[in-house]
Amino acid sequence: MKFNYCFLLLFIFSSVFSQNEIVTRKYLFNDGIYLTPQSLYYNKPNYTDFRVLVDNKGSLYQVEIPCNDSSLNKNNYCRLDTLFAVVVDNAVYIKQAYENSFYHATIVGPLVHFYDIEITYYDSFNDFYYYNYWISYPMQERRKVNVEYLIELQTGKRFYFNYNNFLKFLKEKDEELYNELLRAKNKNKIIYSFLLRYNSRYTLPVPYEEF
Repeated sequence: MKFNYCFLLLFIFSSVFSQNEIVTRKYLFNDGIYLTPQSLYYNKPNYTDFRVLVDNKGSLYQVEIPCNDSSLNKNNYCRLDTLFAVVVDNAVYIKQAYENSFYHATIVGPLVHFYDIEITYYDSFNDFYYYNYWISYPMQERRKVNVEYLIELQTGKRFYFNYNNFLKFLKEKDEELYNELLRAKNKNKIIYSFLLRYNSRYTLPVPYEEF
C-alpha cells in the first residue's frame, strides 16, 4: 500500500516549524519479525530466521518462518499470520488486519503512523422494474476503507489518528504540545506536524542516525 500524498503533507507541515523543533531520525532496527509493538520498541525481534514473499509489483504480502519440522528439512517454511510488524533492510512493514497485506511505515518513532484496512457494512436497496411494478428490497454491502492509526510502541496503545484522539493523547503525555495544539488554527491539518514534533522530543531505545 502506498500513500505518496503523506510525504507532501508532512513536507508542508514540517516546513512551518524550525529545524530545532523537528528532528529526522532513521532508527536502525534489527531485521526480523516482531510479534508485538513492545518488541519493536526494544528492537528485539521474535524471529530472525524468516523470509518474505512479494507480489509482481514488489509489495510484501506474506512472511514465513521455519516450520516445526524444519529440522528434517531446512527449506521447509510456513506462513505466519499473527504478528505486528516485520523489518526488512531497516524498512518497517506493519501487518494489516485484512487480506494479509502490509503497510510500509514511514513515520516511525515512539508513535508510529500507519494506514490499516477496515471493512464497513452498510444497507442499500436494489430497485428493479418487474411486471409493471417497481420493486425494492434491502441488501447489505461491504466497503473497504483505509483508516489512519497511531500506535504507541512502548504501551501498544492504538487509536484512530484524528484531532480529538491525538489531543487526548498529548494531554496525558506532553502538556506543552497539548496546550499549543489546543490554541492552534487549522487543527485537523496541523496534527501531522505535531506528530513529527512529538517524535522529535522523544526517542526509542534503538540506535539511530539523526539528520
